[in-house]
Amino acid sequence: LGKMESDISGTSESIMLGLRSENIELGGVTLMNDSLMLRVKDNVAEMHLGFNNDDQEYGNSRAAFNSRLEIPDRTQEDSFKAILDILPSNLSIRGRNWHLPASTVKFDEKYVALNGFKLLRDEQSLTLDGILSENFSDTLNVNMQNFDLSLLDLLMSEPLGISGTMTGSGRAFGLLGEKYGLLLSLDGKNITISDEQFGDFSIRSRWNDEQQ
Repeated sequence: LGKMESDISGTSESIMLGLRSENIELGGVTLMNDSLMLRVKDNVAEMHLGFNNDDQEYGNSRAAFNSRLEIPDRTQEDSFKAILDILPSNLSIRGRNWHLPASTVKFDEKYVALNGFKLLRDEQSLTLDGILSENFSDTLNVNMQNFDLSLLDLLMSEPLGISGTMTGSGRAFGLLGEKYGLLLSLDGKNITISDEQFGDFSIRSRWNDEQQ
């Protein structure tokens, strides 16, 4: 974390907070010229996070991430601990541009509900939709279309040399509980891990009704 500056202002209705930093280390990516703008009113915070790496030495990465965080009134029986609205945002990592359309994530005790989370780039996409919880009947659906796996490598503090693309889908059940399940139907192309080439492969899993 580099040199940081902050300023704060407010009125009787809201508070504005601004943070600026020279650089932040996040996994394998250095974020330069960082800024966070936060506006808080009642139980809602509107956020804008930006960074811009102009120098190739720092990965040629930039972002303009916008969101809205609400802490609902817990006196309501069906309320969540937090609701995060991801507003349309853009992200570039090592010169690769990605778009995040609007989506919603709801949080509660051992419960995360994702509604329409997507990461898009040209013909590539990653979609997460569904629920993570202890309940085995709750399902998280994952879909990938020509998804570039090297993006995961860029975010790791110790890169594993992962590259190639993945297409397919997965369903996860009760991942936050003791009993969980995972169904996969994935096709990998030109996969490399730790600089070792695995080529093309497919992964398939099925539910065993007898053994549960």
